[in-house]
Amino acid sequence: MAAAAPPLNSQTLATMLDAISFVLPNRRDFSSIPRREAVASSVGHIRSSALGVAAGRVITLVMLGVSVYAFDTYGASMFLGTPVQIGAVATVISNWVTPLSYPVCTVLGMVTVALAGCSLLFFTLEECSASRWLH
Repeated sequence: MAAAAPPLNSQTLATMLDAISFVLPNRRDFSSIPRREAVASSVGHIRSSALGVAAGRVITLVMLGVSVYAFDTYGASMFLGTPVQIGAVATVISNWVTPLSYPVCTVLGMVTVALAGCSLLFFTLEECSASRWLH
């Protein structure tokens, strides 16, 4: 005798609909949406990149305060979630002001994460040297 099929629940139905929508072609027409043209000036690129990097550094300080001082721990949110969030916010803000290419966005995200790490390292070294002079 054949085994009975499992009951159709909402999770199974949602998975099936996701699979069907993944296979079906996308029927949206994006030709009516106006495209932003890339700014020819390098000043616009530098300004938008600096704005994105500044936003990433603010997020670094906020996440440091929340993770260390509010939760009293260095958790996965500090070392896994924060770098991804920093890079994503930096590129989104930079692209909002001036459209950038994919390689430029990738480099901008990596530079933002590196600068955030360097600033945290600088503050740690400063704290170490200050505590050494105080004792």
